[in-house]
Amino acid sequence: MRYFFVLSMGRAGTQMLSALLDRAEGASVRHEPCPDDVKLVGMRRAGVFDRVLDGQLRRRFDALEIPPGTRVYGEVNSYLRYEAAWLRDQLDASLVFVCRDGRDFVRSAYERVVYTAADHQTPIVPADADPASANWDRFDRFDKLCWYWAHTNETLLESIGSPVQMERTLSDYDYFDEHVLRAVDLHVDASTWQSMVDRPMNTRAQSRRRRLVRAIVRRTRGEVEAPRLPHWREWSTKQTDRFREIAGPTMERLGYSL
Repeated sequence: MRYFFVLSMGRAGTQMLSALLDRAEGASVRHEPCPDDVKLVGMRRAGVFDRVLDGQLRRRFDALEIPPGTRVYGEVNSYLRYEAAWLRDQLDASLVFVCRDGRDFVRSAYERVVYTAADHQTPIVPADADPASANWDRFDRFDKLCWYWAHTNETLLESIGSPVQMERTLSDYDYFDEHVLRAVDLHVDASTWQSMVDRPMNTRAQSRRRRLVRAIVRRTRGEVEAPRLPHWREWSTKQTDRFREIAGPTMERLGYSL
């Protein structure tokens, strides 16, 4: 049995990609199947927990229940984004790096709890060698999300290379076939791809319902609801300039126009 992993940031459309790949014959493909994986995010980057993480990952994969007859097991999993080397070395896994336009990520993540008091996960912050570390205390939340996107995608570029743009994956079958399917040696026909992208899993109505549920939960907990950002074309001059300054070089390396 072969393994593959599609690694990315969250808020990148990975659930749809997982559902598409799961249509391939002989493949079992899951989207972030182990909730405890969220605890791994960022620990490898600290560089002092490697043995503990190695053991946790070995137990995690030893405990996986994979359907009989599976030829290829894959995951589309943002929580394993710092584990590229382990997945490659221990599982001989094929790896695909999927990215999303940073402006869309920042807008989407702004509605979440990242870098707020309500976020109970250990935040990703710049290491001492990162120039952003000297100014971190002066970064507002928008700046931090811009840095977070750039840092994570630079890390994935270094560990995997060859970025695959999610936007093109879900709008151009030939691109999906060349950059994703061939990379993991699977086949999903064009008609199946088309039928799934024509009825996306995260519709506007579903998004509105999720926002309503999150707002109710936050009010119940006494939390302040996160503000929403307008579309990036309507950002203020300051926001546009800060995004360009912090994330612009990474946008260019990933093939996006500013």
